[in-house]
Amino acid sequence: MATSGYYSFHVFATREVAVPALNLLLDQGTNAFTLNLPPESIEDFKAYLTAEGVRVIQVNRLDGEETFHGAPLLIEAPIPGDTAAGHRVLRAGTAADTHRPTGG
Repeated sequence: MATSGYYSFHVFATREVAVPALNLLLDQGTNAFTLNLPPESIEDFKAYLTAEGVRVIQVNRLDGEETFHGAPLLIEAPIPGDTAAGHRVLRAGTAADTHRPTGG
């Protein structure tokens, strides 16, 4: 059994979801949180969230060999299928658009 690791989660919940075993309460809408879990339990946890109506957008390992060492998150991109106006998530490995208008 592998040792536990720290993971960041970015999810979208269609309703409030409680995970008492992890002392976690997700509000309706976008949630970001970190957990210390064994790597082999990540897929089960993601399946549980999906069954509860939570869309898992992204999971990152924050420590160990799987740690993300890529480019900084530079540009906003819409989340596919999200109807909330102005709801954005940062995507890795993209260049910033210096020609994007600023201000109103």
